[in-house]
Amino acid sequence: MFKFLITAFFISFTSLVFAKDIKCENWQIYVKKHLVKAYIKSDGTKIKKSIRKAHCRERWNNADIWGPTFKNQRPVYWPNKNEIFKKWTNLEKELVLKLLSEIPSIEHYKLDKLLRAVKSKDKNNPASTIEVKQDIVLYNLFFKAINKKEILLHEFAHIIFYKLSEKEKYKFAKLSGWRIVKIKGRWAEVGFCS
Repeated sequence: MFKFLITAFFISFTSLVFAKDIKCENWQIYVKKHLVKAYIKSDGTKIKKSIRKAHCRERWNNADIWGPTFKNQRPVYWPNKNEIFKKWTNLEKELVLKLLSEIPSIEHYKLDKLLRAVKSKDKNNPASTIEVKQDIVLYNLFFKAINKKEILLHEFAHIIFYKLSEKEKYKFAKLSGWRIVKIKGRWAEVGFCS
């Protein structure tokens, strides 16, 4: 009986000490409960000694904004029916989150979905955007590219362009080198001049 009580106590104690009380997402780091010593911040604010509860911390700036946008299925409205969509790997998500965290003020632009597909219908295209839905699709070529951050910025530019006034669209196209045409009285992009 004594051995049973000791074993039961040991199991209960170790599960309490080592158990995570919260589940973190892939883009978060689990920080266990710990003691924070008293200190003074650089602005002079005094911080008292305290016990910090276990919590999840973002690995990258704004990961809490972008993390939930990763989706694995083709949207029903996706125009290119022959494109094959695939599931994101954790490594791919981490890379994209890291890149997004390095782009200043990009969190101010709403994105509905970040999607993953194999290959674009357009040759040598690493990414696509559906501006109306605010979706960006990254293809295999994106992950082989050297200029990944620039590709992401270019795709966000499509979303921003869509929201501009007609006058701003014309100015934007002139500055960026985008080709635009007027369709039914509105400027529409027809491609990117590199």
